[in-house]
Amino acid sequence: MIGSHDYYPRSTHGVFALLAAACAACLVQLNSKTFRRGLACLSACVGIVCGIHMLEAGYDIASYWMMDHVRTQTLRQEISELDEPAAANIISYGIEPYTKWCGAYGLPDIRENGEDSLALGRARWFGVTSITATETRTYPFAGHTNETYDAGEAAAENAESMD
Repeated sequence: MIGSHDYYPRSTHGVFALLAAACAACLVQLNSKTFRRGLACLSACVGIVCGIHMLEAGYDIASYWMMDHVRTQTLRQEISELDEPAAANIISYGIEPYTKWCGAYGLPDIRENGEDSLALGRARWFGVTSITATETRTYPFAGHTNETYDAGEAAAENAESMD
């Protein structure tokens, strides 16, 4: 995780929030009223930025969790309806988070190739032969898009224009 290019911003977010709180706590000990106001303004700005990131991160993490939970429940239901689940090849979908604040950002999910260790581990956990994905889904997040969603929209438009 330390080698990830997204680890550093995620790990320092809490440090900056605590730094803003420490600056605010030091305000009462300063003699200069102008410097105190400047430091208070800086602390408020850092706090606001951290708060916005926390809201965005919270939505992203909650949405990813919900989609993973729904997919897991759907897979469990499909597998429970099978006659021989140990011999089944399950087809599902992958999930892609939008922001680097989600812990799954940049990590592989279920893919088209069911031979990787992630797919084999999930298949073993569900008690089936393999789990593969035919598509990668994203969840609605106002103001954000990603390549997978854009590619899906472009493919749908091309399919409609060919009809």
